[in-house]
Amino acid sequence: PATSADGHAVAAALREEGLGSMVLDLTEDAAWRQHASEGIRESLGVQPPQLDVAGIIASRDRLTSVRSRLDRYVRALHRPREPWSVSAYEALQKLAELTSRRDRATTRARIDAEHLGRLDEERRERALALLRRGHALGLFAPEVSSSAWNGIPVEDMDEATDALVHLRALANDLLPTIQEHTAVVTRTTGLSRARNLGQWIEQLDMFDGVRESLDVFLPEVFERSAADMVIATASKRWRDERGIHMDGSRRRRFTRQAGDLVRPGRVVDDLHGELVKVQRRREVWRRHDPDGGWPRLPQGLDEMRRTAGRARGAVTEVQPLLGRAQDSPVLMEMPLEDLLELARSLAADDLTAQRLPEVNRIRTDLEALGLSDFVADMAARSVEDDQLEPELTYCWWSSLLAQTLAADPDLGGLDARALSQMAVALRELDAAHT
Repeated sequence: PATSADGHAVAAALREEGLGSMVLDLTEDAAWRQHASEGIRESLGVQPPQLDVAGIIASRDRLTSVRSRLDRYVRALHRPREPWSVSAYEALQKLAELTSRRDRATTRARIDAEHLGRLDEERRERALALLRRGHALGLFAPEVSSSAWNGIPVEDMDEATDALVHLRALANDLLPTIQEHTAVVTRTTGLSRARNLGQWIEQLDMFDGVRESLDVFLPEVFERSAADMVIATASKRWRDERGIHMDGSRRRRFTRQAGDLVRPGRVVDDLHGELVKVQRRREVWRRHDPDGGWPRLPQGLDEMRRTAGRARGAVTEVQPLLGRAQDSPVLMEMPLEDLLELARSLAADDLTAQRLPEVNRIRTDLEALGLSDFVADMAARSVEDDQLEPELTYCWWSSLLAQTLAADPDLGGLDARALSQMAVALRELDAAHT
């Protein structure tokens, strides 16, 4: 238009006709060059894109993180590990090969890090030789693992042979006879039946003491406590040391009573000392006799004493050997029926006893190599000889892999599922940035 007024008039007329979007009024705009281009783009429907800048930055950070972690994982997977010069990837390949066989190994036993570092090829060969020798000796057989000898550290053949001699005597003669003797004593004297060899010998010692006292006194001496007679016949110094007082009349009465209990014609040099023994033996008797009756001596006491002495001697010989086992019982305190059962079980399995020294040496050597759990697993599953090598190989490789995963943070916590999720995330993030 020639003038701005004409321009405004034309623009107004076009707006009235609905064509306002085709009008660009620059008549009074000092920055008309900038606004002209913006107005034209706006009229053509062209808008600048609205970008999520924060989201784009976060997505790029995630992509960088996933790429970095996968790169560290791949490098860690192929990094040789000392002292074996073997990578985790090689371990995975070897384990895949071992588990794809028909006779695949299945042991869950693992070797700890300390022993694994020293278990090189030479030591693994030695371990395999020990395992095969142990298998030949029955180390993994149920008969050995369930034997009464299992866990008893027999060190040499002579030790085993000597122990068998004593165990057979206990099982076949001494303990059955002692059980008969304890029954006779309970029936004839009223004493509680001895529960173990220690109690039986205490009862026999008591019988010997009672017999000795009855050589000096009449049986009535055990009828009541001898405490007053002990005090009355003691010296003044003895009573003073114990803070005990007894007047003269009572002392004379109890001393006369003690003298009346001495067997006729028997001369007693130390009446006080003999009465002390009576009192002590009476207390022991009452501990074994719930009814508190008079002491009575059983028939055949000397034979009982000889049998018990032989049994105590046999137990004394085998206790040091059996006592080396973990949680081993004190044989003198075992119930007689349990002791008899143990003696019979051990005496009956002489083959295991004779093999045990070598078996124990093999077990000790394998423990020194860190294979205790492996040996226990082989025994629990009764693994055959031809499976020992693949089982040991699998145990070594799986232990190496487990140690590598535990020691390297770049491999820690990355199982197959986690890796798959990371790969999917990488593809999605890559696609979002192309």
